[in-house]
Amino acid sequence: MFFRLKFLVALTLLGLGSQCLAKPTNDHEHHWERFKDLKKCRYNTSNIGAICKGYIRIHRDEESLKHALAAVGPISICVVAYIEDWKEYKGGVLNIPDCPNTTKYISHAVLLADYGQENGMDYWLVKNSWGESWCEKGYIKMSRNKNNQCGIATYATYPIV
Repeated sequence: MFFRLKFLVALTLLGLGSQCLAKPTNDHEHHWERFKDLKKCRYNTSNIGAICKGYIRIHRDEESLKHALAAVGPISICVVAYIEDWKEYKGGVLNIPDCPNTTKYISHAVLLADYGQENGMDYWLVKNSWGESWCEKGYIKMSRNKNNQCGIATYATYPIV
């Protein structure tokens, strides 16, 4: 629940969370469901699992992002995702040196889950919202320590619950 809440808070704060989201009534930690008919919101206040009291916006650099991730867990972020290489990612560490890192090109909200190194290359492990059939069970490894490549540290937030 906590991690889903972080993701939804970031979407809402960035004006990207206009879709109606709801969860099953029997389990606060179960899957969220997207409704096809977005005109009818099925939100029920008796199903509230947590209340967001505010949010923290992380400083726009990769080192601050790394420290926040280690301290609080997964972080809501937004990235530049219109680049064909990003959309067609199949595995390994995605490194796009000319991927913009400015707010002008940010286009996709995702969840920063972890960081690591593969074959000598630092990466961020990012959970996408396109489902488990996309790439590595729904995750992408994006270059880390590459001057905020694809804007990975540009919009990073987590909720205060």
